[in-house]
Amino acid sequence: MSADRDEAVRRLDEWQRAVTDPGGQAAIPAAPDSPYLASWLSTQERAFPGWAARYGAGAEWDFSAASTGPLAASVFTNAASGADLLAPGRAEFAECAAWYWGEVLRRTAAPVARWRYTAGERDGHSPFRGHCWVEREDTSASYTPLLNLARMLDLADPHHLGHLLAAWLV
Repeated sequence: MSADRDEAVRRLDEWQRAVTDPGGQAAIPAAPDSPYLASWLSTQERAFPGWAARYGAGAEWDFSAASTGPLAASVFTNAASGADLLAPGRAEFAECAAWYWGEVLRRTAAPVARWRYTAGERDGHSPFRGHCWVEREDTSASYTPLLNLARMLDLADPHHLGHLLAAWLV
C-alpha cells in the first residue's frame, strides 16, 4: 500500500509541476495528505479511459463545462436513481463518474480547488464523511461529486450539473 501511495504522490507532484494555468499558477494542487485519497485519485484516473470507452464512447471528455452533458447522459443511462447509483454494485461506475465530475469542478475553479477526504463510514447525514469531495481553495464552496450525481438522478434533471457548475464559478 505504501508503494501505491508513494506512486500516487509522485504522480500528483509531477502533474503539479507540469500543468499550470495561463497565470502561471499550478492548476493541480499539492498532493493530498490522505493516503486513501491519493490512492482513490490514482485509481480513478487510471480507470477513466476504460470507463469513457465503455460508458461514453464518442463523447469529448475534456473536463470542460460542455462535458457535463455527456456525463449526465451516461449517469442517467446507467443508474435508475440516486440510491441505485450509490449501491455497492455500482461502485466502479459511480466512483469513476464522480471522479470525472470532481475533476471538472477542480479544473474550472478559480484560482484553484483541491480534493479532500473525510474518513469515516458513510452515514447519510454528513455529505463528507466517507466521501472524496472537492473544495475551492478559498473554502467558499465545496461539493461531494458522488452525492451531486445521485441528487441529479433523484431530481431527474440532466442540467443539474450545469447549474452546480455555474454556482461553483461565482
